[in-house]
Amino acid sequence: MKTLLNAGTALAHKFRQDEDGATALAFALGLTVMLGAIGAGMDISVANKSKSMAQHLGDSVALNAAAYIRDHDEPPSSDTEGFMDGKYYNASDLGYDFGGLVQGDVKIKVVYDMDEGEAVTTVSGATQTTFTSFFGFEKFDFSSSSTVKFKSSQLQQPASVIVVADNSGSMHFHDKPTPFNNSGQPVPRWDTEARIDGLESAVGILVDELEAVGGDQSNPAKDRYVRMGLLPYSDLVLSATKVDMKWGYLSDFEINRMVPTNGTDSSPPMTEAENWMTNESNVHDVETGKAPLRYVVFMTDGQNTTKHWVADDEASQFRRQGCFGQNWSDPLGCTYDVHTGYNYVTFDRAWLDRNGYENTPDSTIESWGYQEGKYEVLGDSITLAACTRMKNQGIRIFTIGFALDEGRYFEGEWHDDSNPSNDHLRSRVDNYYNQNSTASTNASALMSGCASPGDFTLASNNQSLDAAFANIGLKIKQEVIRLSN
Repeated sequence: MKTLLNAGTALAHKFRQDEDGATALAFALGLTVMLGAIGAGMDISVANKSKSMAQHLGDSVALNAAAYIRDHDEPPSSDTEGFMDGKYYNASDLGYDFGGLVQGDVKIKVVYDMDEGEAVTTVSGATQTTFTSFFGFEKFDFSSSSTVKFKSSQLQQPASVIVVADNSGSMHFHDKPTPFNNSGQPVPRWDTEARIDGLESAVGILVDELEAVGGDQSNPAKDRYVRMGLLPYSDLVLSATKVDMKWGYLSDFEINRMVPTNGTDSSPPMTEAENWMTNESNVHDVETGKAPLRYVVFMTDGQNTTKHWVADDEASQFRRQGCFGQNWSDPLGCTYDVHTGYNYVTFDRAWLDRNGYENTPDSTIESWGYQEGKYEVLGDSITLAACTRMKNQGIRIFTIGFALDEGRYFEGEWHDDSNPSNDHLRSRVDNYYNQNSTASTNASALMSGCASPGDFTLASNNQSLDAAFANIGLKIKQEVIRLSN
C-alpha cells in the first residue's frame, strides 16, 4: 500500500509542474490518489482471499499426500496413484476453481522428504489487478505452504458422519438468480446449473476428502474407523434414497440418486440424525474400543414451510382421523398428513356455522372423535431443539445455507439447440420461483443457530457449495487425524 501511495504522490508531483489550472488539478489528483488507495485495498483484499483459498488447497493436498505414504511407504510413481514428487500440477486440472480471481493458473507441487518423514506442499499463483494496474502493478503474487508428517497421518480417532441434504422441490432450480432488463424481461445467463447437480458434486467432494485419508473401510478383519449415512429430505425423510449408517463411504450411486420433490421441513431428518448418533458410540466401541468423533453436515436452500398439527383448545379448528365410513357429522373431503401417514377430516367453526351447528359445544364435537387445534410451521423450533441436544452431546454440526440470494431462479435450459432464435424466450424455461428476503433471513437464522460455533457457511452457488463441503472435509480430517502441521 505504501508503494502504491508513493506512486500516486510521484504522479501528482509531475502534474504540479504545470501551474495552469492548479486548483482543478490538485482536486483531481487528490481524488485520483484517494480512489487509487481504495482500489488498491480492493485488489489486496482479492489477493488475500486467493491466498486463503491456496492455503486450504495446500492443506488438503498435503493431507492426501501424507496418507498415500502412510499406506504405501513410498511416493506415487504415476499421476493415477497420487501426487508425484516435485511435479507441478494446475489447480484447475484438479477441479479446484479460484473463481476468476487469478491470472493464469494456480500451481501445486508436493515434495516428499523421506528423511524427515513429511510431505511439503506449495501452492502459488497471481491475482489480477484492476485499480492498481494504473500504478504499474499488473498482478499480485501469492503462495502458501503446508507440511504434514507421515506418522501423524494415521487415523487417531474414529468418526461418524451424517449428511442431511435438502431435496425439496426448489433444488430443481438453477443455482444463481436471473437478472431482468428495463422491460422486465429475464436476461438469460449461461453460467448456471441445477442445484441438485451441485449438491451431488459437493457431497462427492466430501466423500473424496474422507476416503483419501480413511482408506478402505470394507474389510471387517482390519480396523474400520469411518461410518457415513445420508438423510435426503423434503417435507419428510425420503426413505427411497436414504442411506442408513454404514462402515465406509457413500457411493456415487447413493449420492446421485437424490431427486428434488415437495416442500421443506428439516425437523424429521434432524430428529433422525440425532437418533442415529445416539447409537454410534456403541457401534464404534464394539469395532475399535474407541469413542467416535461425530459430525452432522446439514444443508438447505430455503426456509421450512411444512405445517404441523398442534392441539389448541382455543383454535376453533377440528380434525379427525379417517376418510371412510363418515357419519352424518363429517364434512366432505379429507386431507393427507404426510408426517403420520393418516388421512384426516378437518373443518372449522365457519363450516359448523354454515351447517347448523352454531351452538354445538366443543365437547360434543370432540365426542365425535375430533381434536381441536391448528396447523403451525414448527420445523425451525424442532430442528433447533435437536441441534442443541446434539451439540450438548459433543456432536459437531456443520450447516450450509445454499442459494439464498434474493431473486428469481429459473428451471430448465435457456439454449434451444433446434432453434437458436428461441434462446432468449421465456418459453425456453420450464418454471421459476422467487426467493425473497424474509425466506432468506429465516433460513440463515435457522442454519446459524443450528451450527456449532464457526461452522455455519453461506454458499451462493454450486461452485461455492463445492468449496464449503471441501472445507468441511478438511476440518473433519484435521480432527480425526490430529495433524501437527
